[in-house]
Amino acid sequence: MKEEQFQKFKEELKERPADGGIWTGPKVARWIEKETGREKVENQRGWDYLKKSRYSCQKPRPKHKNGDPVEQ
Repeated sequence: MKEEQFQKFKEELKERPADGGIWTGPKVARWIEKETGREKVENQRGWDYLKKSRYSCQKPRPKHKNGDPVEQ
């Protein structure tokens, strides 16, 4: 992926992916395929680009169903 494509990818990470979920290695790999015209990009390469861009999916920790709301 060229530098300008990588910058475009970093901008894409600010939005949700097309399916509305979270960005994953396979989703990034499919995005790279579409963007570069390559026939096949391995899922690991997508994960590598997520790490390179310092992407971190932030979500709250789950709460226990029997947990005390005051304590939490």
